[in-house]
Amino acid sequence: MRGILLLLLASCSAAPIRADEPAKTEIPKAFDKLGASCDAELPSGAALACGRGHRIASLTIPFQQMPYGTVHFKKLDGSHPVYDGVSRVQVDGPRVWIETSCGMCRMMMFSTTVVDLALVEDEDLAKQQAAAGLPASPLLRTPAAWNQAMRGWETVNLRTGG
Repeated sequence: MRGILLLLLASCSAAPIRADEPAKTEIPKAFDKLGASCDAELPSGAALACGRGHRIASLTIPFQQMPYGTVHFKKLDGSHPVYDGVSRVQVDGPRVWIETSCGMCRMMMFSTTVVDLALVEDEDLAKQQAAAGLPASPLLRTPAAWNQAMRGWETVNLRTGG
C-alpha cells in the first residue's frame, strides 16, 4: 500500500519530463511558437504564458482545433450546468492540449491551448488543469499524471480526414 502511495506522489511531483516521452504528433503550424522566446510575434488573438528560460510554455489560440489523436472528455451528466463549458484534453508526450468551448455563449466560441509540461510554471499549470476540468492541485507534471487524473473520462480517437 505504501508503495502505491509513493508511486502516486512521484507521478505528481515537479520532476522534469523525461526525454523518452516524445510527442507522437507534429505540432500544427498555428502553435509552432510553443517553446520559442516569450518575445516572439504571435498570431492575432493568441495568448501565451511565459515559462522556464523565458520561453513560451503555453499558447492559446481561439477557433483553432487540437491535432488529431486520442481525446479525453467528461460526459455531461446533469451534475454540472451546460454553461460551465466543455473541455477535451489530449496528452501527447510532454505536451497537453486543452480545447475548451462555451455552452451558453451567444456565438460559437472555443479555443485550444497547448502546454509544454517541461516549461510551464506551477501557477499556469494549475490554471490549465482547472480549465481542463481537473483540480488545480496536485500539479500534474507528467503525461502519466494527466492520464491518471482523467481515468474514468470518456475517450475518442480522432483521425485525419484523409
